[in-house]
Amino acid sequence: DRYNVRANIDAKVTNNFSVTVNLAAQQSDVKEPGLTTSIGNSYASVFSQALLSHPYLPAYVDGVPVGTDTGENGVNNGVAARDLSGVNNLRNRKFEGNISFKYDIPGVKGLSVKLNAAYDAGYAMKKLDQLPYKLAVFNRNNETYSLRDARHALSGDAVINQWFSDNGNATVQTSVNYSNTFGKHDISGLFLYEYTNEKGSSMS
Repeated sequence: DRYNVRANIDAKVTNNFSVTVNLAAQQSDVKEPGLTTSIGNSYASVFSQALLSHPYLPAYVDGVPVGTDTGENGVNNGVAARDLSGVNNLRNRKFEGNISFKYDIPGVKGLSVKLNAAYDAGYAMKKLDQLPYKLAVFNRNNETYSLRDARHALSGDAVINQWFSDNGNATVQTSVNYSNTFGKHDISGLFLYEYTNEKGSSMS
């Protein structure tokens, strides 16, 4: 599940004073198989196992998924990798906020001051419960099936890993801007000061 919320507000409070507010928030909760579904060279991924599986073999024998023995690439079955390898939970939260104030100085054409403040925060959590399972492998010599461990868990052990990270970034920016035209000449200048504070932590 993924949700996004965004709000943009521009307000001219007086002839010389304006305010702008931008807010955005994102939330996502994703549940994937224990073995990755990424396309590419990811080890033992669902798609790589599907590509290495022989299409002429039956899907199951006596209720056990059939695996293709590819030698150094182990025993593969893309459907079993999707359905039996456990679960990978991904949770993300993100917030972005920005507010700015602009004031045009009365009596001085082209002169304005501006204050801009922004805050971004994020949170991410990943929990992987990876499970072992058996595959029935066909032996051409005697035309029988034997049980073998899937390629990602040759020891037969389950794996549990959890990662966590969060971050927060605050920025305050003040500026004085001047821009005006005198005849054929354009004159402009900018004075800018910025302060940034970044914090974050992670655990695995």
